[in-house]
Order: sequence, then C-alpha cells, then structure tokens
Amino acid sequence: MAVALPELPLPALVLNHAAEHGDEVALRQKHGDVWQELTWADYAARVRNGAAGLAGLGLGVPLHTAVLADNSVDWLVAQMATGLVGGVPLGCYPTSSTPDLLHALGHADVAVLFCQNDAFLTKVLPIRAQLPTLKRIVMFNPASEAVGTEGVISLASLEAQGAAALTRDPALLDAAIATLSLDQVGLIVYTSGSTGAPKAAMLTYRNMRATVQGFGELLHFGPGAQMLSYLPLCHIAEQAMTNFAPLYSRSTVSIGGGLPALIEDMRAVRPTYFSGVPRVWLRFEEAIRKSGATGVDALALVGLDRAAVATSGAASLPVETLRFFRSLGLELLELYGMTENCSMMTIHRPGRVVPGTVGVALDTVELKIAADGEILVRGESVFAGYYKNPSASAEIVVDGWLHTGDLGAIENGQLRIVDRKKDLMITDGGKNIAPAEIEALMRTSPLIAEFVLVAEGRKYVTALVQPDPAGFGVADYAALIADPDTADRLAEEVHRLNDDLPRVAQIKRLLVLPQPLASDEGDLTPTLKLRRFKVHQRYAAEIEAIYAGTAGFDVSTRRK
Repeated sequence: MAVALPELPLPALVLNHAAEHGDEVALRQKHGDVWQELTWADYAARVRNGAAGLAGLGLGVPLHTAVLADNSVDWLVAQMATGLVGGVPLGCYPTSSTPDLLHALGHADVAVLFCQNDAFLTKVLPIRAQLPTLKRIVMFNPASEAVGTEGVISLASLEAQGAAALTRDPALLDAAIATLSLDQVGLIVYTSGSTGAPKAAMLTYRNMRATVQGFGELLHFGPGAQMLSYLPLCHIAEQAMTNFAPLYSRSTVSIGGGLPALIEDMRAVRPTYFSGVPRVWLRFEEAIRKSGATGVDALALVGLDRAAVATSGAASLPVETLRFFRSLGLELLELYGMTENCSMMTIHRPGRVVPGTVGVALDTVELKIAADGEILVRGESVFAGYYKNPSASAEIVVDGWLHTGDLGAIENGQLRIVDRKKDLMITDGGKNIAPAEIEALMRTSPLIAEFVLVAEGRKYVTALVQPDPAGFGVADYAALIADPDTADRLAEEVHRLNDDLPRVAQIKRLLVLPQPLASDEGDLTPTLKLRRFKVHQRYAAEIEAIYAGTAGFDVSTRRK
C-alpha cells in the first residue's frame, strides 16, 4: 500500500523541514576534497532569499526560469526559489548546443536564466537578442565582465537583494507561499528526443508526490537515508532522486563531481540507495571484475556496501550484469519510467526479480496492454501535458490513460518491454522486427559497445556496429577498426548470437562505424539513449552501400 505523504509542494517542504528539523543536514556538496554541509535551515534561508530576489525583479507571474549548469546546491536553490514565488523552472543539459538552448529558452518563454559560469554563458550570449522574453541572467560563479552589465547579475547579489527586501518586509513572500498548491505546474522537463524532437512536459507537484508515494518506501527513502546526485538535474530520473523523494522523505543528498568522479564519490558517500543507467552498471562491473573482489568487498569497492536496494533504468540492463550484482548480495532491481509519468511506473519487487522484465506496476499506477501491444498507464503521476502543444498532449493522454509509445507484454505477472512503437521495423516481406531487443542481445557481447539495426522496408536485416576497444584488449578505436581481425571476430560473435533469434530477425551484414556514437553528434540523447533515426540519417549513404554490397561484410562468410 502507498505510504501517506504531506500534501505540500516541494518548496513548502523545504520550509517545513527547516522549521521542524532545521539542524539536520539536507545537502552536501564536494568542493575539492571537502564536502560542505547545508542544514535544512540554511537551505530554506537561501531559498527564501532567492525567491524574494526574484519577486523584486518584477517580471510577472507565472515566472519561467531555466538553469544551465552542472548539479549543485545553487541549482537546487534556483529551482526551489522559482517554485516558492509560483514560478516554473526547467533545466537545460550542460552539454546543450547553442541551437538547443535557443529552442528551449525561446519555446518555454524563459524570463530568467541561471547560468553556472562563463563557459556556459558563452553559449547564451550569441542568441540573447533572439530571446525577447529573457530579461535576466543570474550567474552562480561569475568571473565575467558581463556581470554588472544590463540584465546580468550574480546569484549572491540576487539573494542579498532578497534578504534585504525580507528585512524590510518579513511578510513579503507570505501571499505567494499561501497560494502554493499540489495542482500547480512545478517543473518543465524536456523529453529526451529518442524518437523525435524534444517536447516540454509539464509536471505538477501532485505528479511528484504521487510518484514518491509509489516508490519511496520500497526504495528505503526516509530520514537518515543518503543519496548521491550525479546525473543531470534536467532529467526526470535525477529530479526524482535528488528532489522529489528526498524532500518528501527528509533524506540527505550529496552532490559530487558527476559521472567523471562517480566511483570516487560513491566511495565517499556510500549511499543507502543508488539508481544507475546500464552504462553505469557496466562500468561498476568492469571495475569489480578487474579487482577480483567478491561479496561485500566488491560492493565497497564502488561504494555500494550500504545500499539496501539499487535500481537500473532508462534502457535494458544485460541479464548477466543483473545476475552479477545480485550474486554479490546487492538487491538490484530494474525499473521502467518516463518523463510524462513523472519517472517510475514499474519496478521489480524484492524476491520477485525476473531477468528480462521490468517488474510490476507501482501501487499508485494502473497498467494495461492495448490491443496493439502498447503499454498504457493511469494515475496521479501522469503529467499535465506538453507546454504549448495541446495536440500532442491530447494524443498521448486519452481518457486519463497515458500512451507510453512502448510495446510490451505481461509475462508471469511481470512487464517485458518489447520496443518503442515508432521503432518497430517492417521488412519488405511484411515481417515485424523489434530492434531494441536484438540490439540489447548483441550488446551483451564484450566485443560490442553499440549496435544499430537496419530493417525497415528491406529484404533482410543488417546493422551498424561499434566495437568495444576494452573487449578487444586495446585502447585506440581507430587502430581497432583498421585491424582486419576485428571484422572477423565481430562476424563470429554476431553469428553466434544470431542463433538466439528467429530466422527472419537474424543479421546478414555488418558495417563497422568509423567513429563511436556520441551525444554531441546527435547519435545519442544526453542520457545516452540511442537515437536510432538520427544514426540512420547520418549514415544513410553507408546503409545504401551495405545493401548494394559495396560496404560492410556478410556475417555468414566470415570466420566461424
């Protein structure tokens, strides 16, 4: 049964925790080798000052703000301060290009941009004249001469102005706080764009609360729990684990150096719960296998020795990896979620883990499979729609049911994801091919880092393959793909894995990618999901050459 939670939006929770548990540690952030702590009282004071500073700008209601920065306490202060005055924040990926920023900031009518430093500011200044709604840029770590010029201020200055305003009028924010409600939109999150252009999903505070009701107790959130924030806060998964669940459960969040410093930060924090994408789990597995450690020693090596439970999401986790960590004693569960449902929808339950599935629906979510195989969900966690896109909103939510766009099946009471509905490929012979399942199978090979299927409208199935240098025991990608033995070994591996596929889905030809797929090229989303349609577009000429027989190689004619 879902646990009862306070009927308060996130910013109000910060204030309540400060009033009732002000001396407890809310946040920790690494500066160099030192982890600096912020109590709930400290956190609330900064949020109130920031909110008063925003109110003093006189930019109207509802105020839309955006954050362009790496994860930090400042990021959270900016988000909560915006919410406290009834505004709506959104996050921009730190890796966003200038055109990406132009689209997001313009489309979302952003009036205030919170920007980390000069490196991020240089992406924005060239397009500022094209953003008529953008009135202020607030710098977290200013080092630029731009600060002090028209419309550019520091966060410290904004908070100081807010503190002064609150000194003059202690009731300045009372009216805004009194009007906060669970049904307000509290966050805009842009979808990953794995199958098309990103859309701006509007999430209410009720959505956030309902999600935490469904998973908070299951994942051991509560006072004393320790979390590590490391994925970009503009993503729904990190929002759920850094903001939604910790605020409703009064848990402590530590903010480290992101993915580059992940294992080091994990060892320092030793979180009681951890959520990772498959690439993270594969990285942990590689480190443990190289060390030769076993049991709790292996988990302590990557900072997981205190984790009562851990999860994997965003893409399919190789079954061998799931079994590896569970053999070490870690309660590793797979989950399934999406932005439009405010993150999680299903999860394995302890003692009922079926590899290859993503568990059962949360207690707060209804789930069913439509006649065409699409997964539908319903509940209070279903989002409020896409900003300025009513037609897409009406298309994805029908009679309260969220159409996920994913195809699935219920097997032994557990949900199995088949593929994205839009990604389903039909050969020229009319046979349906689900690429994600096949690609996931191929990526179980240590020789294969990425695998991109091609079959739509074709006589047979081919693929673009990115070999994994580590699996070949080398470091240089260019040298690896230049070695004739690489193609032989890849063909042998795919030939072996083909035996696990029906004949119509077996791969006939391969082409080795000339360079690794990358998010900055559009091949992957910022959360490292494959953008198959983008890869197909980028390598359209090479794909035609594969079928013409002038590029790539046959799997069946290579060494066996």
